[in-house]
This record gives sequence, structure tokens and C-alpha cells, in this order.
Amino acid sequence: MGFISLPFSTKKETKEILVLELFTSEGCSSCPPADKLLKEIIEDAKQNNKEIYALAFHVDYWDYLGWKDVFASPDYTARQNVYADYFSSQRIYTPQLIVNGTKELVGSDRKTLKGALARPSIPTAFITLTTKMDNGKISLHYILSGDIHEALLNVALVQKGISTKVSAGENVGKTLLHENIVRKFQTLKILNEEGNIILHAKGLPLESCEVIAFIQKEEDWKIVGATAVEL
Repeated sequence: MGFISLPFSTKKETKEILVLELFTSEGCSSCPPADKLLKEIIEDAKQNNKEIYALAFHVDYWDYLGWKDVFASPDYTARQNVYADYFSSQRIYTPQLIVNGTKELVGSDRKTLKGALARPSIPTAFITLTTKMDNGKISLHYILSGDIHEALLNVALVQKGISTKVSAGENVGKTLLHENIVRKFQTLKILNEEGNIILHAKGLPLESCEVIAFIQKEEDWKIVGATAVEL
């Protein structure tokens, strides 16, 4: 079977961006309000054409409380630990929200988040993405420009509109609603301005998924560019 080209978008003319990384867990009773807030931000961004890229990373360290989060990955816990090192923090917690790689706050703290959202970043790096799909395999071709020296390219496949009925643990009896759950994630050191990435997503409902890509500086993990492609 040949490749089927999917719609793609170019964000090179983006004036301001916000990349939000929520570290959350279905096993944590404090997380549902943060998940709800992230959903509201995503909906507001879509309605008002704001360049906000939201990702929900489900961590695995609360699984022992009685409910195993099927969306959790130790890789996402490891990513949160790297942020803790950059912030010189002795602990990780949920819900934690990272804004543009440089600011952290409690994910359900509306007041603090409102202030952070009022200060988006002007990107200094740019990404053009095109996508092709074949039998659950997503082929991404990227072209980069701008400030990409000593930087990382992160690519996430996020799934929208998920609900889970929890039957054990701290959220027992609740139906949890999620947006932009990270289902696949890859990070590579940028060596060239152009290249390809393969995401294996067989079994995932790609019609409810989106690819988010963002450039992050190795020195301080500041995010300097981002784009997204709906599938």
C-alpha cells in the first residue's frame, strides 16, 4: 500500500507560542482539576486561534496506590525528573505544569497559570512538518530553521477526547476526561536542518490524534519553537 498524504500545517509565521507540559496521573486525586483546566485551555486556544501546544504526560509513580494508569510511561516520569534537575528541585509531583520549558507550577493553579499564559514567547526557531501514514505508521518529514544550534527536536503523538472510568485507587468511582494525552514521544538531537521521524501508532484512533513538535535548547530546556499537525 502506498502512502496517503495527510493535511499539514506550517507555523513559520507564528508570532508567539506557549508549550504546556502537564505531568499527571489517573491514580492521583489532585490531578482531575488540572486535567480539566488543560482541556479548557485547549478549547479556548482553538476558539481564539492562539498558538498553545498542550501535552499531558501521564507518569507511573502513583500506580501503586491501586489504579494502574494505562497511559503512563516511565519515560514520562524520567522526563519530569530531568525538569526537576533543571529547576534544582528535590522532588517531583502531580499535577505539575511546565510552561515553555522554563517555568513550573501546580497544574490546577488557575491564578498562576493565567499569569503565565499572558506571557507567551516569541519563537526563535521554526518547524515545517509534513506527514504521511500507512497502516498505523506515521512518517514525518521536518524542515527546521532559526536557532537550532545545540537543541533537541521533540515529537509527540497526542490523543484527544479520552474518558476513563476508574474503579480503584484515589479516584475510584470517577469518570476522568482527558485531552492531548501523549501516546508516543521521541526526542532527537538536531544535527541537520531536515530529516525524517517514524511514529509507530498501530491500534490508535488516528482520527482523534495530533502531532506536536517543539524545539528545546539543551542548555536550559527552553522551548524556542513549536508546531502541530492534526491527523
